[in-house]
Amino acid sequence: MSAVPYMKFYIGDYLGDTQHLTTLQHGAYLLLIMAYWQRRGPLPMDDDKLARIARCAIAEWMQCKCDVLAFFDECDGMLCHGRIDKELEGVAEVSEKRKSAAHKKWDSIPKSDASALQEDSKSNAKGMLSHIHSHIPYSYSDTEPKEENTADKPPRQTFIKPTIEEIKVYCQERGNAVDPCRFLDFYESKGWLIGKNKMKDWRAAVRTWEHGESKPSEATVKPVKAEILPICPVCGTTGLRARESKCPKCHFLLEPDLMADSEMVAVCKAEWEAKNA
Repeated sequence: MSAVPYMKFYIGDYLGDTQHLTTLQHGAYLLLIMAYWQRRGPLPMDDDKLARIARCAIAEWMQCKCDVLAFFDECDGMLCHGRIDKELEGVAEVSEKRKSAAHKKWDSIPKSDASALQEDSKSNAKGMLSHIHSHIPYSYSDTEPKEENTADKPPRQTFIKPTIEEIKVYCQERGNAVDPCRFLDFYESKGWLIGKNKMKDWRAAVRTWEHGESKPSEATVKPVKAEILPICPVCGTTGLRARESKCPKCHFLLEPDLMADSEMVAVCKAEWEAKNA
């Protein structure tokens, strides 16, 4: 016999009988009576099985076992519950009465009329379905996920930050007057953003700078506090920029503390001359 989908639960009676139980004991007892109802019969007298039904460890079950099992009776090696057995008998009695009434109703109808009634019921059901479908603009295609055609879509390009050499080469190819160092410093300070959007093509930004459309004003570029270096103290290279951190020819670090160290400059100069002798 299949399990009953619902169980009557008399809250007042339950609370009146279980006021002495702890929270753990309440949970174990409720799970046991639910399992009893689903089984439609007694539970096994086995501590391991009862602990699993109560969803607790065996040690926890042994602590709450005495108070919980006081609501059950032992019969033929099984745990019985008088109140639940009475409710199950009532449910079975109601079910049998309904089945008997249904059989009596169909038995009282002549076979020819019963067949006609079944056919009418089927046709009425089909007519109702067709009527519903004709008045509801519903389509399964509206709810099914549509597959996107990604074959014709170009692959999404990932922006790669350019190097100073790449910017210099591109500016030379364009023959423009864009300062590569200034271009790189400006967008490095902006996180390579144009407004609030990530840059997609740095070459396009260079072309825009050619027309002076997005060329930063002097106020937006932070001034670099550095002395103008007319000549490298090691190799004698001229035309150095204040923003350059090292000489492009000998790679000497153009830092004030190193340039002020005459011994360091002399050593580097001697190495450079020996290398290029």
